[in-house]
Order: sequence, then C-alpha cells, then structure tokens
Amino acid sequence: MTTAEKHFADGLRSHREQRLQDAVAHYTEAIRLNPNHADAYNNRALVYSEMGDYDRAYKDWEEALRIRPDFVEVYNNIGISYYMQNETPRSLFYYDQALEKNPDFVEAYINRGLAYKELEQLERAIVDLDRAIARAPQNTMARYLRGAAFAMLEQWERAYEDWAETLRLDPNYNQVYFQRGTARLNQRKFDEAVADLTEAIRHDPQNADAYVNRMIALILIGKRDEALQDKQTAMALGVDEDFIDEELSKSLGRL
Repeated sequence: MTTAEKHFADGLRSHREQRLQDAVAHYTEAIRLNPNHADAYNNRALVYSEMGDYDRAYKDWEEALRIRPDFVEVYNNIGISYYMQNETPRSLFYYDQALEKNPDFVEAYINRGLAYKELEQLERAIVDLDRAIARAPQNTMARYLRGAAFAMLEQWERAYEDWAETLRLDPNYNQVYFQRGTARLNQRKFDEAVADLTEAIRHDPQNADAYVNRMIALILIGKRDEALQDKQTAMALGVDEDFIDEELSKSLGRL
C-alpha cells in the first residue's frame, strides 16, 4: 500500500468513527501525495458536507469530476447534498447526470425517487423506484419508499404489499411500522394501527410521532387512559400540546 493509500484508508476509518477533523487531515495528506486521487477528493467532500461546509465540499467534488468526469457517485453525492439542504428540485439535475452516465445506478434511482416523492410527483417517483427494484429486488429502501408513494396515492393494497415485502426482507425496518400504522389510522383500522405503532415504538422509543398517532387510535377505540399516557410521553419528548390537540381534531374531523 502506498503512503497516499494508507492515508486514504485512515481517512475512511476516521470518518466511520466520526472523527471528522482527523478524516479531513488524512484525505488532505492523501491528496498532497497524489493530486489525482479522485476518491480522496470525493470522500473529503463528504466529510465537509457532513460538517456543513458545503463550499469546500463542492470545490472538492468539482475537482474529483475534473480528474474523473464519469465519477457517477460524485453526481449522486452532490444531489444528496442539495436534498439535505432542502434544495430538492436542484438535486434532480445531479441524479439525472448520474443516471445518464450509468443507467443501472440503483442508488441514484432511489434518491431521485425520494426527491420526486418529496415534490409529490408520485408517478415519477414510482417509475424510478420500479427501476431500482428491477435491478436490486432485495433493496428494502426502494420497496419502503415505493410503498410510501402508493400510500400517498391511497393505493393501499399496493402500499401494504411493498411494506410486507420490506419487512420480510428486514423485520427490523422500523419506518415501515410507523408508516403502515399511520396509513391504517387514516383508513380507520384503529386496532391494526395500534399494533403497528406499538411495534414502531418498541423499535424506537424516542419516536414522538408514533406516540401521537397511537394516542389518536387509542382514543378512537375508547382506551383513553392509555391514550393519555401516550400524550404525556409525546410531550416529554418535545411535542407541543397544541400540535397534539390539533392532530386529534383533524382525525376526529375525518370520521
């Protein structure tokens, strides 16, 4: 292993351990020793992005692309960075670039599908997630997100099929329990909603939204004492009481 590659490996290790300044130092040394180390530029950009220093991140990604113009992971990473800054429409350009250069790039299909979902362009989201699943049938994130898109379209059975398959592949995929419980609450399947939301809370006791939604379901099946406990827990986790009461009013209004 060359000295540059040793620093690159040390940078990877430091990043995994969340020692971000050390990671930057190692990647910088790798670049000093090998100025054409595109992977080091990409990875240093990821660290800068995680630190919130987007100006430096974009400069590093630009340099990585100068060295390796077909570096599709860089386009994908830039897209993610814009998505994380709530610039979702801008992220689409970079996912498009990644997929133009590699039409089999599963992660880019998933990320573009997520972006379309956030923009409520649900049919486009489903098309991208279909493409991801066709190329990677075991990918749980793609199935989970496609289920969420179907739920937003109120195509409940298709949503439940995707979520059931996600849980078959990964029984600990906690987001499914929350989303499916919320969907069942909206469908007035209150007992099933309570069961899913209870499982969501078991996996993540800090999920305040799950307590709020379970509280609503419990009220609607007449279990007010248990509902009050959930309300108190949600408030202890930082949820405003007025927000909780507003969510309950909305649910009662849909009955």
